[in-house]
Amino acid sequence: MGERALAVVRTGSGFERYHAQWGGDRLGQVLAGPPEEALRALATVAWQPRGSSERPFDRLDYLGTDVMYLVSGRVTVLLPVWAGFGADPTAGVLVRVETVAGCRAVRGACRFSRDLFHEALARDLVTPGLARELFALAVGLCVPPGRIHAGEEMGRF
Repeated sequence: MGERALAVVRTGSGFERYHAQWGGDRLGQVLAGPPEEALRALATVAWQPRGSSERPFDRLDYLGTDVMYLVSGRVTVLLPVWAGFGADPTAGVLVRVETVAGCRAVRGACRFSRDLFHEALARDLVTPGLARELFALAVGLCVPPGRIHAGEEMGRF
């Protein structure tokens, strides 16, 4: 299946988008090294062009993307977090991570919370809408302030 990645590169007039089935495999190298090493690690990936857009997050599939690299002089790593529980694949947020440990913590917290709320749904304890709201609350509690980005906020990068 691979660690599906999206690289979004800032250009003079907007953003060029690239997809790679195995692009997320470079996540550790990108996070662990200095900025120039991050760019070198991403340069070794077999990226496929996906078009351009005015904003970096346009048409982002939060369910089908494991990591997003925003390249604008430096590399910013963002983990797409899908809202889940019946939501559209384009419903989600991006969580900025700066270390491998931070990445593992976010992914672990999301996995645990999603499993918990799926079980609550199966037992008819919550509705899908409430499960999404509780999941968003759980993600917000496990991520440092200022690292969750959604919608128009991404345009500030």
